[in-house]
Amino acid sequence: MSLPPIDRIRENAENGQADSQFLLSQICLQNKDFDGMLRWLKEASAGGLADARAALGHCHEKGTGVARDFAKAHELYDQAIAGGSMPAAYSKAELLYNSENGPNQEGEIRQLLRSAAQAGIPPAERAVSYLATQSGQRGLELPDSVALYPTPRDHVRTDYSANPAIAVCDDVLTAEDCAYLVSLSRPYLTHSDVINPDSRQDGMTSDVRTSSGTYIPFELVDIIGRFIELKIVLAVGEKLQNSEPMSILRYGPGEYYKPHYDYFDPKLPVTAGLLEDGGQRTASAVTYLAVPGTGGGTSVPELAVTIPPKPGSTLWFRNCDSDGAIDPRSLHAGDTVTQGEKWVVTKWFRERPTQYLQS
Repeated sequence: MSLPPIDRIRENAENGQADSQFLLSQICLQNKDFDGMLRWLKEASAGGLADARAALGHCHEKGTGVARDFAKAHELYDQAIAGGSMPAAYSKAELLYNSENGPNQEGEIRQLLRSAAQAGIPPAERAVSYLATQSGQRGLELPDSVALYPTPRDHVRTDYSANPAIAVCDDVLTAEDCAYLVSLSRPYLTHSDVINPDSRQDGMTSDVRTSSGTYIPFELVDIIGRFIELKIVLAVGEKLQNSEPMSILRYGPGEYYKPHYDYFDPKLPVTAGLLEDGGQRTASAVTYLAVPGTGGGTSVPELAVTIPPKPGSTLWFRNCDSDGAIDPRSLHAGDTVTQGEKWVVTKWFRERPTQYLQS
């Protein structure tokens, strides 16, 4: 079905047709005309179009064209749901799920997901199917027996060092979990940076690190992504609220990360700014999403230890000692990949809660 000419869409929008106003808002979004997008979304919302209110709520949630405002997003989602918008039901479920208070709102989340999945909203169907699979069930139903959040479970653990603590937990993520994070992050990969020690910037290109990577910020984490992330957090006994966003790295043949520290060196000018959100990086958790044919281990030179990569396993180590002081023995390296690709997701943990969970 072809769309009417843009001039006709604009004319109908100017004449107060809410459907045309909504369509014009999406055209403006594609053209990165955020002022135009907001104007037409607001007019379509005022005209009672529920999906326009849902889209406007999404703008406030993600900070698209407006300052991020979760309270306003919730208000608009509620209005849209009352008007029959099932995309709004999923959007609100996801926002609640990803919030720090999400586990205390499981009843509302479950009902919103049920409604959206039953209405055929694709991300809701995917989320429900994934959650059902995690509880050993199949299909698009979401009974109370399906857990919305992962629970701690026992993993085979290999301790490589007690002081400093270095351990590997096996089978933290499934093959499907690993593939999901790779597909979620792949479109955003750029050349990896390192901290610039001579300035107040926190990133620069260097031959110390030749991988490509990206962060997955709050606004890109969906229900499946958060469930996977929590599996890692629970496996290593850390706290999600004290963490940074997931960092995805891809190493191709010949790529590496030379010996480095994950903690912030207090002697560098850039450190003061980095420590403002949550304090020092006390621990790291590196989970292998895909392993190369050869190479790509993680070496700890001070201890003469090399940990081989294993898909779905999580390498956890402390960057600080028991008193919170930085530990130079945490020096580590991503060894050169000699065949194939290595993908990892890293979770860094701080002393205190960070701004990662912004809702």
